[in-house]
Amino acid sequence: MLPLLCCDKSNEDKWYDIIQGGDLFEIIKLETTSKDAKDFVMGFGLTASDLKVISCNGRTEVDATLHGRTFVFQLVKTEDIKNAGKILTTRDPSVCDFVYFDYHNGLTGLINHLKKLLNHPQMFRMRYDHSPIPMNAESVIRSSGLTASDIEVNFKANGGTEVAIKLEEKKFVFKMVKTELKSQEGTIMSTIDPLICNFLYCDDNFWTALSRFTRHLMERLNIPRLYSIRFDDPNRDICDLSNLPDAFRATRMNIGKPTVTKEELDFLNFNFDRFDELCFHAVPPDDYKKFPFRHQYVCVNMDLPLSWVHLADMAFKDLDLWRSNLSGSELNKLIKHWLANDQQTPMESIYIHDFKGVEDLFEKLPVYPWDPNSRSKSFNYCDRIAINCAKGFDLLRDDGTLATIGYGGLYCVFLVWKRRFQDTSQLSKRMTICDPTELGLFF
Repeated sequence: MLPLLCCDKSNEDKWYDIIQGGDLFEIIKLETTSKDAKDFVMGFGLTASDLKVISCNGRTEVDATLHGRTFVFQLVKTEDIKNAGKILTTRDPSVCDFVYFDYHNGLTGLINHLKKLLNHPQMFRMRYDHSPIPMNAESVIRSSGLTASDIEVNFKANGGTEVAIKLEEKKFVFKMVKTELKSQEGTIMSTIDPLICNFLYCDDNFWTALSRFTRHLMERLNIPRLYSIRFDDPNRDICDLSNLPDAFRATRMNIGKPTVTKEELDFLNFNFDRFDELCFHAVPPDDYKKFPFRHQYVCVNMDLPLSWVHLADMAFKDLDLWRSNLSGSELNKLIKHWLANDQQTPMESIYIHDFKGVEDLFEKLPVYPWDPNSRSKSFNYCDRIAINCAKGFDLLRDDGTLATIGYGGLYCVFLVWKRRFQDTSQLSKRMTICDPTELGLFF
């Protein structure tokens, strides 16, 4: 093996030619010669199309793909700490040896250096087999700065199952794919789409494979819990989530299957206290219409008329109704119920899309125009949108709680001011209520 970390200083024309040549090892060799050369290389904007860590059969390597060519860094142990960090050539021009003294520090340092050098925006992928991963490689991946911001299990309407990861503003999808070969179980296979891959499992081992795989991703990407579950499959039972223990820590649930049973909703009520976000698009049994409205943010998109009684507990914080489920007269009754209620409830907003019945909305409600001394002009809606309420109709409850009603051609809002004066300067989305040109919010 020949030492690769030595190179005569070159002028910028030669540096440019080296970079244009696309040989990653030559680029790294150039980058280590001087501060000027390093600045030149770092400022060039190199971007790798793929970076992955492979641990298999007791060996570890880091693969980097640049301009369609893959360069392999094989990790090689040294007993002399002075040699740590050296990159040595091999007979294969696409393979080199990366020398480490301490495995953890060596692999972490190589990963971070390549990420910085190659401006790689995507996720490191870790390929593994049924052999034990050597020398705690998973802890290296965990400590290499890779932290996913979201993970969701999606039981799709077509019968498929996907695990989605959000990392550095990109969504990576792992599709669960059945294999007949036991030897292939646990294999991750790439697809044409760089953001989608297949995870192979055996038919009789689906829930065990899904549970282990989601836990594997959470451990390696510093994810504290399974955040979200999407259940759209009409042929699967929500109660089957009992086979996925991490599901019970989810903070978001999206139910898109056409109908749900009493048993499924009882299962959710028993096992989940309160979702931060519940999107409910299923038609519930008659006695369960109140089911969605005890969670924090609730989005309902089902073709089912609602009565004010279904919302009377006001246990939700924000409610988003998409199909004109609540008429003007029913909203009027709910607002009167709120006025007569002297207890503080979590409710802060109701947004009704495709609203019908504004002629019945204000019947016998003691509304009055905005007083700038009583509240701010704009309302912070779900920390996402600043709603200009200057033209809204205000209501004051006996206990001093203030609310605003607003409407337009396609919407109606009821907003409760838990804080009278709110700062909305950092919110990029904006709308104005009671403005004939305003069509409302579409997410």
